[in-house]
Amino acid sequence: MDAEADRQVTLLQELIAAARNIRAELKLDPKRRVAAAFSSEDPAVRALVEMNRDVVLRLATLSDLHISAGHLDPHEGPVRATSQFDMRIAYGDAVDTQAELARLRKEKERLAATSTQKRIAWPTRRFAAAPQPKSCASLRRPSLSAMWSSTRSPNGLPSLRRPRTLPRRREY
Repeated sequence: MDAEADRQVTLLQELIAAARNIRAELKLDPKRRVAAAFSSEDPAVRALVEMNRDVVLRLATLSDLHISAGHLDPHEGPVRATSQFDMRIAYGDAVDTQAELARLRKEKERLAATSTQKRIAWPTRRFAAAPQPKSCASLRRPSLSAMWSSTRSPNGLPSLRRPRTLPRRREY
């Protein structure tokens, strides 16, 4: 197979994948056709996309593809930038404002309900203060006061020796 043809097909695949990824990130309906802007500083890349405009429009589910030179302004919408091209989907045209607001309200309510459920299920203060099972008690480290209390002298005062944690070393 011709190496140049392989490079061109790979570039077209990247362009279509970029358009689909932007649509997925914006949570747009995959079947709804939207307009897009494409830019590349390389005239050969622009010519390749212009030659295959119909294929790109069909596979990326686009209504229109505006091709230009230079870089796209990221303030006008999300831009997918690669080393060979920039791609932007016109987000404002693709969104039904009322449906998007309803979706966002529903998502907010779901997150609030989930947050409340987690707070009820894991009450940190009560959980930490609850008595632990005996199996867990053996896993806890002894506190410093417990270690020092075990090294008290016969008269009840703490000894000045450090508690022994390692077995004595035998001398031969």
